[in-house]
Amino acid sequence: MDKEYKFCPECGNKVEKEAKFCDACGYNFVMKESRPSGTKQLVSQLMNKLNKKMIMAAFGVVIVLAAGFYFLRGNFAIAGEYKSLDSVAYGSSTSIEISKKGMATIVESSEYDDARYEVGLPLVYVDQTETYTIDTDKKVALSITGPLADLGADDIEEIDQFVAMLGLTRETEGENMVLSGEIDFALLKMADIGGSLASIADEFVIVDKGNDQLDISGETFIKVVE
Repeated sequence: MDKEYKFCPECGNKVEKEAKFCDACGYNFVMKESRPSGTKQLVSQLMNKLNKKMIMAAFGVVIVLAAGFYFLRGNFAIAGEYKSLDSVAYGSSTSIEISKKGMATIVESSEYDDARYEVGLPLVYVDQTETYTIDTDKKVALSITGPLADLGADDIEEIDQFVAMLGLTRETEGENMVLSGEIDFALLKMADIGGSLASIADEFVIVDKGNDQLDISGETFIKVVE
């Protein structure tokens, strides 16, 4: 059987087809033969890797956006300001404002004086029961405002003890005293803050009744439409 030959591209020497090197000039056939498609193959591999990274990045962005949309629009789709129907009849006004991030700020004020109770409660959505309740692992924002004219020396002393117990700050704004700060939920349960807010520590459940109405621990709230 006749042998097959090839020619060295460098010096033209005739060598056997299976030869790896040219015996005349030392030319490396193996390395040279792998080069023509090497660059194209490398570019193709890099493009494939880049495309995969871009696809994964795009997929990750979609997941983040979807999760953010669910958090803002799904878990706390009840965001808005609501007024209590029940409290008006008793000369007081109770409202709740729920942010898209799940912070529920409850405000109770009197129609007869400047007394005002305010508490900010972080909410958590309970999927199994389709309700919203307090996230007890987070801090509760508390603010209480009352007219100084109604307070005597004994009242101030008692308030200072209250402030020290909860770690609040006491300030004066005009003719009012303002107590504010962030406290643990466990301390909120211990505190006697008066008014309808006193029941918050016992049970706080929000149920979306639809038609811009919420049931908050048995009390009906209507959404305020601007």
